[in-house]
Amino acid sequence: MFRNESSLHRALVCSLAAFVPAPAAMAAEAAGRAYVLDRDTPSLAALALPAGTLLGSVALQGRPEALVRTPDGSKILVLDQGPGKDKGDAGYQATARSSLTIVDAAALKVLSRVELGFGLLGGDNPTGLLGPDGERLVLLCPGYESKNPAESLARELVTVSVAKGEVAGRLPIERAVSDLQSDPEVKTAFLFSARRGKKEAAQPAELRIVDLKGDLQGPRLLGKVELKGDPQPPVLSPDGGYLYLLDEGNPSDKPEKNVPGSIQVISVATRALVATLEGGTRPREMTVDAKGKRVFFIDDGAPAKGLEAGFGELRVLQGAELKTKLETAPGGRFLRFSPGGDKLYVVAPAAVTVVELAGLQAHPMHLDRAKGAILYDDPGPAKELALSPDGKRAFVLYEKSSKLLVLDLDKEETVAMVTTGRGGIKFMKTLGAAALTAASYYAADRQASRSGGGLFYYDVYQVGRAVTSIVVRPDSRFVYVLNTQSGDVTVADSANGQVVDKLAGGGSGLRLLPGGKRVAVLASDQLKLIDAEANRKGPELAMDKLRSLAPSPDDKFVLALTDSQVVTLDPATGEVRGRATGFKKAVQVVFAP
Repeated sequence: MFRNESSLHRALVCSLAAFVPAPAAMAAEAAGRAYVLDRDTPSLAALALPAGTLLGSVALQGRPEALVRTPDGSKILVLDQGPGKDKGDAGYQATARSSLTIVDAAALKVLSRVELGFGLLGGDNPTGLLGPDGERLVLLCPGYESKNPAESLARELVTVSVAKGEVAGRLPIERAVSDLQSDPEVKTAFLFSARRGKKEAAQPAELRIVDLKGDLQGPRLLGKVELKGDPQPPVLSPDGGYLYLLDEGNPSDKPEKNVPGSIQVISVATRALVATLEGGTRPREMTVDAKGKRVFFIDDGAPAKGLEAGFGELRVLQGAELKTKLETAPGGRFLRFSPGGDKLYVVAPAAVTVVELAGLQAHPMHLDRAKGAILYDDPGPAKELALSPDGKRAFVLYEKSSKLLVLDLDKEETVAMVTTGRGGIKFMKTLGAAALTAASYYAADRQASRSGGGLFYYDVYQVGRAVTSIVVRPDSRFVYVLNTQSGDVTVADSANGQVVDKLAGGGSGLRLLPGGKRVAVLASDQLKLIDAEANRKGPELAMDKLRSLAPSPDDKFVLALTDSQVVTLDPATGEVRGRATGFKKAVQVVFAP
């Protein structure tokens, strides 16, 4: 995305004395480069890896916030939402236009600076669309709405020709846009406006479908669809033919008051509502099965009491139809595909429903059939779920008690309940129904979109965001769990659930580094590394406001970004391989060949 559920990486800046080597020297060094945005200089610096040697820098204008690399790595796109003031719910009141600076990555030279509109969707963590060839960049400039017409600023969708370094087209947008998406080729954009206001006076939700034009002479409004209720942003069907918008309805435990949810289906070809499908009670977790060309979501079924209330539902969408619905354990909160892609797990407090995707057959795996533990001490709401890479184990982490449940997925039984951390917390007596947060091992957790179109993704692990507290070693042998209350990492053998060690530390999240030989414990002022081969503490590195970890595209290095420096780490050994210092406010890094 361009956006990412991530507040961008607050990255570095050298006292970038204007050292710019000759182009030939730059090309010779270009095999391993990192480009660092120093927001407060402002400038873009090129570093040679792994030493972190400054190859050169280029001065920028304004207060740039974000970097996006074209898929071929030839250009670095620098985004700046422009000066202004954050007015809270009213939005960002710009005092000048936002801008895009296009930099030649090899020569480290500004090719052009393009004025856009007022502000950028996502602010300092902008959302936009980049075509697979890197030639088409699409940005939403939200403008500003004011009760005083003289203070209002225009809202528009702007298409930029990256090759020409100029605006290719502008499309005025009447409604505030809360979500921007496109097809994979970035030829058609979908602009979603959420419902605004309450009851009869509410402004209905709306979906705009925009032609972005293959010749870059766009954009052009193809059509707009007024939506009923209060739907969520759209999900594109795997075949690209339909958009699904889920509306929760008005759920109630009393059958006579319950208003079921729904799915509104929009045809991309005709730009029209073609179906409104029943969604059940509290529909949620819409999940795309690209391999099976289906979309799943779960709901609580019809409200009822007694035995009839003991089941939830998994519903399957294909094309414009609801193909089928399967019975699941009640209170499902999380969907997760198996590593092999042949099963889907619906995780609920008391059971995991196992869905065989080939025939869409479902059966429960009961969590109360444990070897002790759950029957006697309910551990509280589930917080995270991780699957081992070999698909043989599942690990459920519970928030209140910091208990870890180890499941054997082949035998479909509980292996053990592990107490993480040092000391204990009094257990809750009900399992609860808190939503699970996806926790995964390295490959699935990276937010990477380095080649291909669509929403930009910032390829980093961010400190202070939704970082996971559990990781699994790539060979599936051991699991690592951070207990943020006691400040240590529990290492457990996934085969039998036995605790190998509890390593003192402290931090806000875990990350498995490329190669799986080191586990990083992230904190704002330090980075601690665990030797995952020997399961013992490794080096502890002091960090001045650690912002993020950024793995290189070849996974040979990991860069740790702080306000003032960039540290290059060897992910296999945890050793410091290089260090660049002197930055004022390093906010992001990207890599290019």
